[in-house]
Amino acid sequence: MRKFLIWLRKFLGTTQMARSVYRYMPSPQRCKECLVPFLGLFSVPFRLLQIRPSRKNPHLCTL
Repeated sequence: MRKFLIWLRKFLGTTQMARSVYRYMPSPQRCKECLVPFLGLFSVPFRLLQIRPSRKNPHLCTL
């Protein structure tokens, strides 16, 4: 499971190409590390994948 989460983070979050795509998605609140939007229309696909703000640090995502 841990390897899957690491792969998922690389695929969805922290790669340079993904960050450049997420940067152009309008959102008032986003992850400080991977720029995944937390609010707005573009956050829906990420919520379906259970990528949300962390409970311990709301500025980072749950990946």
